[in-house]
Amino acid sequence: MAELVLGGNIKLIDFEDLEPAFLIVVKKMVGSYVKKLSEKMDVKEFSLKKVKDENFLLEATIIADKEYSASASDKNLFYCINKVFSELLSKF
Repeated sequence: MAELVLGGNIKLIDFEDLEPAFLIVVKKMVGSYVKKLSEKMDVKEFSLKKVKDENFLLEATIIADKEYSASASDKNLFYCINKVFSELLSKF
């Protein structure tokens, strides 16, 4: 299980097998969404784990005042990221 750390409190887990161009887009999307979440709460830590590749399955966890989690699945990685963050944002 490989972990990429972005900005100190953002972790991407098991994304090392993505092509570099896809990884750049993922990092930008995740950074943008975590910034939105940070406007609503004090995000101490955020992690996004890629569980499956065929039909992407992602699991997200935020540690703020308490722990929040969400998961999503889609054939398209970028749609999957949007789904998981939409679920998290809907909780606030």
